[in-house]
Amino acid sequence: MLQSSDRLHLPAPRRLVRQARRYLFSSAGLLILHLIYAQFSHGVSSPYMTFMFLVPLLLGALPCFLLMYLRPDCVRSPGWQTGSCLYGGGMAAMINGMMLRGVMDIAGTAPPYLILFSLLGGGLMIWGILCLIQPLPARAMVPDDPFPPQRR
Repeated sequence: MLQSSDRLHLPAPRRLVRQARRYLFSSAGLLILHLIYAQFSHGVSSPYMTFMFLVPLLLGALPCFLLMYLRPDCVRSPGWQTGSCLYGGGMAAMINGMMLRGVMDIAGTAPPYLILFSLLGGGLMIWGILCLIQPLPARAMVPDDPFPPQRR
């Protein structure tokens, strides 16, 4: 089993395959959640709940597979970790917003604040893409001991 420190040293295509696999599993989980929810919703459905499994499939797994074949070395860029975390957080916000919107549609209400999930998710995804394209500047070297002993 790989430790968390070993994950950073995986070959580039393998890291992209693992990330794409996670997106595929979450897409399958969301589809199963929709199917179970549809069983108990008395025939009422919402397109937001029906199609929320497409978010990790089309915005997560598909870009990973494209990067694997077009630019497999992108995972070695300095902004990869930050960019992929922001991008994944944006997808999670969009999925949660779609799930809440679907539940609210089925319940027959429409709160106005649900658009914030889409705006926040889209903003985080754009920020993540920008970090992948233009990495953040490297941090200045910080000494190991912030308070070195004084010389006399």
